[in-house]
Amino acid sequence: MEENSKLPRVIKLPDPLTDSSEATFFLVVNPGLETQARNEAIQYLNASRIDTVNGGIQFDSTWGTVRLGQPKLRVASRVLVRIDQFGARDFQKLFRKVSNLPWEHWLKPKVGLLVRAASHGSRLRIKSGIEESVVEAFKKSFKAPPPRPTQELLCLVRVEDDICTVSLDISGELLHKRGTHTDVGTAPLRETWAASIVDRVFEIAGEDDKLESALNRGWQWIEPMAGTAVFLREALAMAKNGKAKSKESGDDDAEASELAKRVFAVDTCFRFERDENLKPLKAKVPVNTSRFLEKISMALIADRDEEQLERAKKALAGATGKLKVSYEIRGGGKAIGKAGPKPDVETPNPKDEARLVIVNPPWGQRLKGPDATDTTEGQTRLMSKIEQDWKPTLVAIVVPRIAGPAAKVPKNWVEHRALDFRAGGLPVSARFFTVPSRVKNAP
Repeated sequence: MEENSKLPRVIKLPDPLTDSSEATFFLVVNPGLETQARNEAIQYLNASRIDTVNGGIQFDSTWGTVRLGQPKLRVASRVLVRIDQFGARDFQKLFRKVSNLPWEHWLKPKVGLLVRAASHGSRLRIKSGIEESVVEAFKKSFKAPPPRPTQELLCLVRVEDDICTVSLDISGELLHKRGTHTDVGTAPLRETWAASIVDRVFEIAGEDDKLESALNRGWQWIEPMAGTAVFLREALAMAKNGKAKSKESGDDDAEASELAKRVFAVDTCFRFERDENLKPLKAKVPVNTSRFLEKISMALIADRDEEQLERAKKALAGATGKLKVSYEIRGGGKAIGKAGPKPDVETPNPKDEARLVIVNPPWGQRLKGPDATDTTEGQTRLMSKIEQDWKPTLVAIVVPRIAGPAAKVPKNWVEHRALDFRAGGLPVSARFFTVPSRVKNAP
């Protein structure tokens, strides 16, 4: 690579490849969620020499650590391994560099490449030309003509200021596809987004001594407009990640993760020497989610749509352990499972416990109607109803970013740093609030 390059240094992928091989990796992240992804890279992937950019985290680690840590990730969309980085001002050099890479040693037989290229500020501007050159160079690298591929591995080629970075996908499907259920209903919130929001909730709780104390004594999880209860599902999975071992089941934290049930490209496409004694990395820092979830007294999952609430119940089946969960129709209909409070009536709280209300209301795009939050009035109305119905201690709301005056926040709500990201091209904000007066009253 050219010495004057401003790009962070990349470790060339070694040959042969083993679990102890050092390499450079990249977590693909929804822009706006990089901080949460960086924390996970440190906790579960032993990340070092970290570089954070818009939409991703580049870091160094070992092949085996990342291979075993990938199932624990909740925030990243994809994991890439950087295989090489070099200067390339013309297609001839690009072809020569790529054809000299030891593809045959890295990849299993019958694995082909699906190449996607990007170019910025480079002489190599034609993306289709870059892709064709890499595919032809890949084929030429084999001593004999490669067999017809039965599976394709995603190869990303980025040329920036005449510096070419070649990466391979070690995930396969996007990581928000946890491998557990497909019946999600209308306009679902991606699991990676939900995990980021849950992570931020407990980050806020851990920064406030009084709130942290309240949650450690016992509290309630309230998820109105629940859809498939994606927030509670992600919280429970993240809590299991934070435990070295479950006392009840004996399962280690890798087995506890939903993603562990998936098959990854790292195992189906790559040749490498496994270390059978290698274990997943234990988190270097405490995971607040695990500690707080142990103190939850009950969870209430609510929705106005009975069919959607059935999906939530199905999605949570087998995931809640000893946690008491109630399912309730709010806005009409009958209760499902254990009866919760009557619809649209203030919920009693005899223990005066702290409450988290976490909600993903309709954004007014695919889902419209009286609960839509694509206007100032709609967002104001939602927050007022949350205050009236639930008397929350801690609130998380996902709403679209809108032009015009800001929504009116209920009295005594204190806002914290939001997470701003794009969901399906729509700019949205996850907004977070605490109600200090209720923290003081917590026993």
